[in-house]
Amino acid sequence: MKKIVFKNLTDRITKYDLDEFIFDWKNLSSEDILVGLFSEEILVGLVSFIQRDNYDHINNIEVLKSFQRKGFGGMLLAIVMIDSFDRKFADGFVDLISKTTGVQQFYQHLGARLISSSHLYFDNEASQKVIDQYLPEGGVIDGY
Repeated sequence: MKKIVFKNLTDRITKYDLDEFIFDWKNLSSEDILVGLFSEEILVGLVSFIQRDNYDHINNIEVLKSFQRKGFGGMLLAIVMIDSFDRKFADGFVDLISKTTGVQQFYQHLGARLISSSHLYFDNEASQKVIDQYLPEGGVIDGY
């Protein structure tokens, strides 16, 4: 199995080449936590999220096109869900706004429920299933 590493890139994103990513990852809010997913030392995906009192909110999530459909998106979701379980009162709850219907269907397939047309949430049961599927041995964010 390839070595998978999660790194907190909140204050270090400018050190990385982001030309292949679609989203603008350099302009985050002061509340955002930015986590990079590395496979064999290659940055393959990013997720930014905010810790609210009783849930984590994902602002953006992206996997490089050449690494899609390999489980990396699920791993990025799972690392945020682990963070939510680790915090008092959050209990694994995570929400996000889907940017496309194709991705929305993926989230729903993983157990997300619709709040509105593009706003989805994962309850603690759905989050645990995502963790069990994509990070069954857990995950740690280096530098966090």
